Amino acid sequence: MRTAVLLTITATEDNTNVRVYRVFDKDNVNLVSQVNLNAMKTYFVLFSNASMFKVVTDKYASVMLLNYVQIPAGLNEEGPVPTTFLTSTDGAYVGKKFIFMASWNSRSYSWSSYRIFALEKSDITVTPEDGSSTSYSLDANSYKDISLTSFVTYDVESTGNIMMQSK
Repeated sequence: MRTAVLLTITATEDNTNVRVYRVFDKDNVNLVSQVNLNAMKTYFVLFSNASMFKVVTDKYASVMLLNYVQIPAGLNEEGPVPTTFLTSTDGAYVGKKFIFMASWNSRSYSWSSYRIFALEKSDITVTPEDGSSTSYSLDANSYKDISLTSFVTYDVESTGNIMMQSK
């Protein structure tokens, strides 16, 4: 039985101030932690099941709640993959720049757990936190399935508007 959930917060810009609160009721809100993150840095917080929480940042950040009971120990550790569209660095689902932490689970999903949809002709560069990069060129209304390493932060930049989906 799962007893906790993992909250992940990934900064999209340098000097992002993050505060995480536990909410017990409207009159009882406690600061759990605060941190200053640079772009592409991820911060983890564990909450027990049935917890309510609030995340406050002064710049856009990618925030995910994962059904995972511990802070990840290594880069190749498997984690749950939420099925969702990711938000760009300006907070929209359509954009030219996305920064997020990836997760994958080989038992439930194929290794290619992320899909890039090109809404217009786009040259796309995918850069993990180690600085290496892979590039793709997509025509309008096409897509590319890609494989990403679990618990690694990625910067995806495009010359045209795209959408990112974890699947």
